[in-house]
Amino acid sequence: MLNCRVCLAVPRQLRLHSLTNSMLLHVWLEPDAFNLSFRLYATHPERRWWRSAMGSLKVALVQIQQAEDQESCKEDVLQHAADVIMAAPSADIYLLPELAPTGYNQHVFDSLDVWAEAEGPDAATCQVLSTVAKERDAFICYGVPFCHPDGGYTIRQVVLDNSGAVIATYDKIHLCHFGDGRETNWFRPGEHLCFFDCRGFRLGVLICADMRYTELCRELAIGRGCDVLLHPTAFARDVTFASWPSFVECRALENQVYWAAVNYAGDHFGGSMWCPPWVDGVERKMFRLGIEEAVVVHEATKEELASVRSSFPFLAARKDRSDYLSPQDR
Repeated sequence: MLNCRVCLAVPRQLRLHSLTNSMLLHVWLEPDAFNLSFRLYATHPERRWWRSAMGSLKVALVQIQQAEDQESCKEDVLQHAADVIMAAPSADIYLLPELAPTGYNQHVFDSLDVWAEAEGPDAATCQVLSTVAKERDAFICYGVPFCHPDGGYTIRQVVLDNSGAVIATYDKIHLCHFGDGRETNWFRPGEHLCFFDCRGFRLGVLICADMRYTELCRELAIGRGCDVLLHPTAFARDVTFASWPSFVECRALENQVYWAAVNYAGDHFGGSMWCPPWVDGVERKMFRLGIEEAVVVHEATKEELASVRSSFPFLAARKDRSDYLSPQDR
């Protein structure tokens, strides 16, 4: 069978790793099976850099079950999370819920001296999941109660890159104290934003109730240039649960970003969501899981982001608060 060499020029804005100018990729393809060969080449675990060059990112929502036995030891909880990710489909980043794999429940809150961790690679959760990150050649975003050096605890999300190194952390800024949430009884709020780069995309992190604050989401998306907002939650089916999808869809569309919201599995949780930067009810729809433990992978693309932002350029016409004049200013 005749083979041919195809040269694809990659523009400067899609450069890979340390390359600073345009480059050529040489790919051997069978002319009569171009689509199949191209797809296999781009999705093979060792070819993720190729998918990055073409402008796509695979995000896995890890809707994991909390330990039902309150006597479960930390080692068992961590191992379950590791097993779930190791058995999951291939992705560029795996997103776990708020305080997962530790768990978001009264037992954990009443035993923070046992479950909380200090900063650094020696923390138990970091040790276990950094090994998984290296083996899967993927980023992992997980949650943990954090022992703040100034005293008290925060609800923290930690980001590992595919080498297993900690590259970002985020302490929840807006604690929940309504519905089933009473976080201010145990935790102190964070102060700093969190965003990082992964395979050519910029991702921002916010946690559960943070979504209710327009300014935080807008700053991550517009002020810091995020393409995807990661939204780990522990969203119980209380009086606030029904409005959660409305917030997700609104925040994704008003900021023209992908939104990845992940919850725990189980009868009292579930409903993890993926929302594209535009929803039309036909080709572009918001995806939602049920209550089962599952890992689903969704794809963000630079092409869709560019298409949405050029077709609906309303962000370019936005104004600062000071630009809206009161009637007395006429």
